[in-house]
Amino acid sequence: MCKVIMTSPRESKIMDAYWKVTKEAREEDILQLPRRETTYEWLRRFKKAHFGIPAAPKHRTGFDIPDEYQYVVFGDQTDPESVKYHTLLWDSGADDGHRIICFYNPWALEHIYDKPGRAHLAMDGTYKVCPRNWVQQYTILCMYPGGTFYPVFYALLSDHTKASYCRLLTRVRGVLPDYAQVATVVLDFESGSVPAVHEIFPEARISLCYFHLSQNVFEHLAKLIPAMTPVERRSEPQVRVAFRAYYNVMALPFLPEALVYQGFLEAVGDLPPQ
Repeated sequence: MCKVIMTSPRESKIMDAYWKVTKEAREEDILQLPRRETTYEWLRRFKKAHFGIPAAPKHRTGFDIPDEYQYVVFGDQTDPESVKYHTLLWDSGADDGHRIICFYNPWALEHIYDKPGRAHLAMDGTYKVCPRNWVQQYTILCMYPGGTFYPVFYALLSDHTKASYCRLLTRVRGVLPDYAQVATVVLDFESGSVPAVHEIFPEARISLCYFHLSQNVFEHLAKLIPAMTPVERRSEPQVRVAFRAYYNVMALPFLPEALVYQGFLEAVGDLPPQ
């Protein structure tokens, strides 16, 4: 596997070397290997040492992003028809205590507008799948004319404050063409992101994500009725009442606005007084 990595391009994946070797190896040889994840980790270390790839930063400040990590090549680098894109949209600075790093796909950005020149965005952050020393990875997806959303902007944020969201969205707005108008934005219930979108994209119609709404409602009900969480207790009468109320509440967005309040009272009418 090490020989395959040494003769492969630097940007090749270590799992390609793994599968190329194991595909041709004898079964008894494969059984001698450690677990696949362990082998991957060992191959990553070998590749870093062989190609001189720098180690991941231990802090989010105090380093600059090398030029070679600011670009992406589409196609084989040896192919004259390959295209090189500068994908680092913005780095707020190595000494910024609230540092933001944002990458994007310039090619995709050219294909996300409908005929009137409108863009439709969806935004969400992830806290669990995020590089160490950063608070969240924030992704902005854009809708293509066919109706499918694809990720176009990837940002690493040091916090989830309105100020940081405004800084990021200002840069996103700056890279959009002058004729483009952000028509709609779908996002979660993050208290910092919603007012930031209002401020940077005042012309956009904001929709809050139904999935995140369902999560928030369930978590609130589970605090009031802890028995909702264990699966083995869901057949109990009080838990069944709670789940019925939950599903009824989640149907409220489909009612006419004038009926939502009365519908809510009906939905939670069988819950305990607390």
